[in-house]
Amino acid sequence: MIFEAALYDTMTTDAAAVIALAGTRLYPGMTPLGSDLPAYAYSVFRYPGETAHDGSESQARVRVQFTCTADTDTEARALALAIKETWHGFSGVIGGEGGVLVDRASVGSLIDGYAYNTDKFTIRVDVVFQIDPATES
Repeated sequence: MIFEAALYDTMTTDAAAVIALAGTRLYPGMTPLGSDLPAYAYSVFRYPGETAHDGSESQARVRVQFTCTADTDTEARALALAIKETWHGFSGVIGGEGGVLVDRASVGSLIDGYAYNTDKFTIRVDVVFQIDPATES
């Protein structure tokens, strides 16, 4: 399973606090205009893997930026904090059986925002995942 599929699966089936706030309203890239809120989107940034002495990739770093969108700052912040609590310090397999092994996840930052064109509040949450690339298929 590729990381993006494992991430989506985990966020929409296993992240209870996030699901309680946003259901399964998770979108790649950006939250579509007119979506029920609160909702959130994700963007994935991959970094080159670290090479072991035998030439194999032993670790890969993936940064995910979640953008929480809501009608109020309070709703956006609650969703952002639920995402933070889901991932900060996490290690284990995501995506269920045959998923991707996360050696460590950490939250880098929370960034407040406001979309004037839609009159909505946003908070971005940056999470960095150290994954075992051998577990991606």
